[in-house]
Amino acid sequence: MLDQISNHGKPTTLAGTIAEGALRLLGAEEHVQIAGLIREAKTYVVDRDAALAVSQVLSDHTWSVESNLDLVKAPGTTTWFEWPLPTHSGRGGGDDARTGCLVTPHPENQDLMMVVTAWETGGAAEHSYGVAAMYMPDIALNAKLARRSRERTKEQSVTRLMGHIHAFVPASFRDEISIIADPGEQSMDAVLRDATSEIPFLLALMLAMNSENGVISNEDETGLRRIHLPKSVKMKSLTAMMHRFRATDGFVRTGFRRTWWNRHVRDEP
Repeated sequence: MLDQISNHGKPTTLAGTIAEGALRLLGAEEHVQIAGLIREAKTYVVDRDAALAVSQVLSDHTWSVESNLDLVKAPGTTTWFEWPLPTHSGRGGGDDARTGCLVTPHPENQDLMMVVTAWETGGAAEHSYGVAAMYMPDIALNAKLARRSRERTKEQSVTRLMGHIHAFVPASFRDEISIIADPGEQSMDAVLRDATSEIPFLLALMLAMNSENGVISNEDETGLRRIHLPKSVKMKSLTAMMHRFRATDGFVRTGFRRTWWNRHVRDEP
């Protein structure tokens, strides 16, 4: 994508780095397919404050995320999201860590989302050999069932949600894995972990994008869509509503197909 290339011809986003690197890889043709999808994708770059806020609400109030995922709007076209944090499977790290997810609807079923995860540390970028798949009607049904459940611990929410996330490894990628990694079940487990570990964060981010008091996106001069937290919120007009929900944290359902992200927001001076 032209908006991911600097004036010096170097990628300025993880999406650009992955697309450029995948085109140079020898082996499975899926590398080229992934690069092509990334170059065509609608791109969102999440800033650090927004990424940390989403990560925190997912960790501290997991059930509030899980139980509202029926409100997530799945991308209708191929979309790329990236954020400046390492992966939950332990990939990346350091101040320059970046993680991204390519999300694309299955060509035969627009409700089936296919996800490829990528990461970067120190300028070296890789993408997962596994591909995650999530059927959005199943995610929505799980959210409705979670609202009725009394089992609301973080572990219970994660277990239920991940039960609806599937992953597979294309045969040609399996051939590459057999060459570059130690053979055996342990290597394949790591591949599947890489493919699925970012899905809860990705879903929480999409929920935050569709929530009042959530993250917002603006297109910059290069055409990239930057996601960030709002600088302030007018609390006076919301005092009564917030009084009702003051004991509730995370994502709060405020009406039919609407949520409010109950969090502290810095007021402008």
